[in-house]
Amino acid sequence: MPRYSSDQERQDARRRTRREYYARNRESERARARERWSRRTDAPATRRERVRAAAPSAQRILLPATSAHLGEGLQIHDARTDLKQVLVTLQQDLRGWSGNLHLATIHDQLALKLIDAEQRKRRSQKLQRELLIKIQHATFVYDVASDAMDAAISQRGLRSKLVGRLDALATEAYDLKAGVEEMVLLSDLDNGSLKREYNEGRLSWQRRYADTM
Repeated sequence: MPRYSSDQERQDARRRTRREYYARNRESERARARERWSRRTDAPATRRERVRAAAPSAQRILLPATSAHLGEGLQIHDARTDLKQVLVTLQQDLRGWSGNLHLATIHDQLALKLIDAEQRKRRSQKLQRELLIKIQHATFVYDVASDAMDAAISQRGLRSKLVGRLDALATEAYDLKAGVEEMVLLSDLDNGSLKREYNEGRLSWQRRYADTM
């Protein structure tokens, strides 16, 4: 195992590892999405497609505009799908993630709730459900945006403006998902890590929104 000269150096190494982990996850997910798109016409249902099919009510609730446009399953079936409209509906649905509040405010509220739950040694079912919904909501947006981006690449080429906008949306959704998952992971360690990272302003969402807080 590597040796560190100080606790600060050890903490910095852990944060770098965590950032690299999320970056690798996102790139591998995008690679898998491209592979799925290339085989979509005659391939069996993928795991993600089965998950979508199993939760149509959650999709309609969390992504009402996109569900109305694409139908249950949130599938982009062929070149006739209006990808620009997919972008518009996804942007509309993602705004529902935070309601009228700033994204940083939502993260801050969740962080404080998790810190309080850790100190009480008990996470309520209400909080657990709230966390799950936030992760699921962002995941739905990320999945559809990634599929739409891959379809746009196939139809318009990598340099298309639409591809760039879909990629930016997928990135935003992934960052929201990863930000909540990071806090849950730190809270699950049950050693005060979340509170320390929060107090030092070192959580990924705190760095992302540092200029707006």
